[in-house]
Amino acid sequence: VEVAYPKSGLPVNVTLEAFNPCIPFDSKNSSYPAIIFNYTVTNPSAYPVQVTLLNSQQNLAGWNGQSEITDDVMDRNYGGNSNIMLSLKNMVAIDMSNTLVDTFHNSNGHIANAVLTEDGDTVSTMLQFDSVRVMWENFISSRGLPGQGSEGLSPHGKTWNGALALTKEIGAGETKVFTFILAWHFPHRYQDWTQAAFGINSDSKSKWYLGNQYANFFPSITQVLEGLRSDIDFLTKNTRNFRDAMFNSTLPWQLIDSAAGRISVARSPTSMWLGDGRFYAFEGCNTTAGCCPLNCTHVWNYEMAIARLWPDVERTMRDVEFLNGQLCPNFQMMSRVTVPLDLRRWFSFLSAPGYNPGQASTAACADGEIGGVLKVYREVKMGASKDWFDLMWPGVKGVLNRWMTDLDQVDPKTKQHLGVIPGAQPNTYDCAIYGVNTFIGSLYLCALKAGAAMALLQGDKLLAEKYSQRFTVGTANLDKECFPNGKWYTQVVTKNVEILSDSTFIDCLLGQWWSYVLNLGDVLPKEHCVSTCDYIMQNNHVKSFDPDLQYPRKFCTENDSGLFVARWAGSPPKTGMLYTSEAAWSGLEHEFAGLCIYQNQVGIGLQVLEETRQKHDGWRRSPWNEVECGDHYSRPMSAFQLFDAASGFVWEMVHEGGLDITFDPRIDKHTFRGFFSAQKGWGQYIQTIDETNITGTAEVEVMFGALPITVLYLPAFDTFGKTVSVTLNGRSVKHTMTQGPHGLAVSFLNRVAVEIDGSAHSFGRLVVKVSE
Repeated sequence: VEVAYPKSGLPVNVTLEAFNPCIPFDSKNSSYPAIIFNYTVTNPSAYPVQVTLLNSQQNLAGWNGQSEITDDVMDRNYGGNSNIMLSLKNMVAIDMSNTLVDTFHNSNGHIANAVLTEDGDTVSTMLQFDSVRVMWENFISSRGLPGQGSEGLSPHGKTWNGALALTKEIGAGETKVFTFILAWHFPHRYQDWTQAAFGINSDSKSKWYLGNQYANFFPSITQVLEGLRSDIDFLTKNTRNFRDAMFNSTLPWQLIDSAAGRISVARSPTSMWLGDGRFYAFEGCNTTAGCCPLNCTHVWNYEMAIARLWPDVERTMRDVEFLNGQLCPNFQMMSRVTVPLDLRRWFSFLSAPGYNPGQASTAACADGEIGGVLKVYREVKMGASKDWFDLMWPGVKGVLNRWMTDLDQVDPKTKQHLGVIPGAQPNTYDCAIYGVNTFIGSLYLCALKAGAAMALLQGDKLLAEKYSQRFTVGTANLDKECFPNGKWYTQVVTKNVEILSDSTFIDCLLGQWWSYVLNLGDVLPKEHCVSTCDYIMQNNHVKSFDPDLQYPRKFCTENDSGLFVARWAGSPPKTGMLYTSEAAWSGLEHEFAGLCIYQNQVGIGLQVLEETRQKHDGWRRSPWNEVECGDHYSRPMSAFQLFDAASGFVWEMVHEGGLDITFDPRIDKHTFRGFFSAQKGWGQYIQTIDETNITGTAEVEVMFGALPITVLYLPAFDTFGKTVSVTLNGRSVKHTMTQGPHGLAVSFLNRVAVEIDGSAHSFGRLVVKVSE
């Protein structure tokens, strides 16, 4: 967050930069429990001035996070609060705690109000006070802050505030930075939501201990502060670089804001990195708790941000799914998980009275289950180790085998499987759909392609061929069954409940979107997918929502434009699938927009994104909180894949850890700059090319980590008979150049990976220059 303070009445200019360290591929340093406030103060006068900035904070230790705090410092959970001063190297802090709270209570922890210091600075404090007015009168007086303030522990029902002030002398025309830090350390997290729906009927007076991962990294508040002080330059530089990599771009504003803004969900109460080192999440949250626990497979089927920024963290979700009891012995995957993981698993209750859900129950959703296969392949492509992949592989094969054997339709005449799913398909719309459809069918086809790719990586060519053969049969049959009108994909209705029938359904090509994400190509004929998206935009779009036409939930007003989840030619049928008469959730809009951009329907994609951002413009709704079943909902993190869709960035793994990489911008290809991330490196791709597509430059700039490249494909360049030079950090690189159906291909000698190491230079830069 950046703030420019009004100049009126101030003799100095003041701006604020506030951030929590956020560095892709550096999960530990991105987990600091702290906010850094950098106040930049400039003295525009011809004379030196003395400037003092003050920061105050309430001691929240003991508060339950929900009850109302009255009279500034009063709450029934307070009492025994104590603020003490810590003098560390180049830092002064007020350490706030509560001496009366039980040692392992979740509200027992520390808060620190800290400031970084340098030679010549002066720090003053008022460690304990209950009146902001009294503190302020001291601050503006000639005597300044008094030091201790109130003595002793706070009485029952009351806490203390604490303030510290930093004074610097700023010369004429000089600029100085005041860095304040708000840090916290509450290591004791407990399972405080009900798990009764999953068979865990524990005593309401008992809470399972979960802990927080950051407490494993930083065992005390002092270690949090000392780590921040020691690494402040690294943390600040790389957080700013990440921001700039996303926003210093030629991409349209609505695409950048949609993709970058959804990262905030990882910082919200929706998300938890627990003490066992694994990442868990609700679907969303509200003001007092998370909603819809936990690790919901079908909602998190859409999330891309954490997978692309902290792949080591994302992999722990696959660990839970495939190795820790979310996957049943019959390879059916439960939609949710209970914690801690050593509790009895949900599936073990399913044969008990009242727990047998049947094939149509959302206890195990088809889309989330088959999506697990896709997510494993994504994690492999994002650099998961061979050992990790080997652990996942039996579960992946088991899921695919169950689908191919038990769920895949059999031709009654030939007894051959048809590659389509006709039966009950429970899904993220909180119901089961019946009959062949492209919503679940395209996910199945994509999983078959992903399975074939993974089988080849595992050295099992026969299994890869088996998956590929089923895909070939399935894509033909799915297209034939679901494209009878020649305009858009529909559902084959076999049971008149929760139907899509001949509606235009925004989510009908989820598997095709996933296939583009994984660089697996088309799962259905591209021209039919393009036509489907055209008709979805034509039929589902409204310039002004009528609240009376939205049910069961009304998300939009007449001031909003956008898409419905599904539309029929007439009134929606009474048996229409649940939620299809709602305004499209933003997570679906991001996915649909990305699909359109992948298919070069850029105009549709950008219009959808612009209208989504207008709905969250900061006046109508928060730009940082996209709501579905709860605030800070996880599905909208589908937006992060928009960066790849716009830049045409894909990669394939080759021998010795190298990557064959393609950049083929779909937006402003002649002057392009945009963000990318892959495996262990992130940065920007910059392309300038003349209008004839003959001369120009392509630059891969790694701003953090490393990116091993064996072949760089640049489809935008027509280089036949032209001169190509390649440099790495300013030095020539041996290479060969070919021109093929995918444009210019720059290969490095003997296909040995070229390491673009962003840590060895300011940035790592691989530059390809094409000239006459």
